[in-house]
Amino acid sequence: MRTTVRLEPRSCAVSPNVSPGQVRHSIACFAFNALHHFRKRDTFLLEARRSLRPGGRMMTIGLDPHAGIDRWYLYEYFEPVLEIDKSRYPASSQIRMWMHAAGFVDCVTLEVQHLPLRLLAQTAIEQGRLAKDATSQLSVLTDEQYQHGLDRIRKDIEAANARGESLYVTVDLRLYATSGSVPGEGETGTPAAGP
Repeated sequence: MRTTVRLEPRSCAVSPNVSPGQVRHSIACFAFNALHHFRKRDTFLLEARRSLRPGGRMMTIGLDPHAGIDRWYLYEYFEPVLEIDKSRYPASSQIRMWMHAAGFVDCVTLEVQHLPLRLLAQTAIEQGRLAKDATSQLSVLTDEQYQHGLDRIRKDIEAANARGESLYVTVDLRLYATSGSVPGEGETGTPAAGP
């Protein structure tokens, strides 16, 4: 029997034709670049845990701006973006603690993707990478904050052009996967670990 579990940002809901006693049939639950949008992250993880059968796995993938090693031109030119991201994205260590509290075991965080990119700032603008709706990082800014950042990058482009140079911008981001398992029958697992 296949069970469909719908996990949404505002709430976690199991398909109405499945009673709570039947939901422990899922083998995996993934939240890719989504956990930072959920209002009740602990509730999401509890519901995910409830939906998984023994041995099932939960994995969430996203940025961890708390690690302090990423570079991104959005962080450089749109001043509040990094601080906003730190308030939106939980640290990997926090996710592991929530997972452990929800009953997951063997919780671990690994870097799963490195996204390096260097491109002309003017190209970034032309490709729409700096449009207000291009990323959630820009869409949460006020119009004034957004315009201030856009003005800063345009000013730096003009200054570089006046010197006969080109302005390049950098992306150097990492995505982290934090995962845990539902204990099997009689299993206790190990405490949360990882960077």
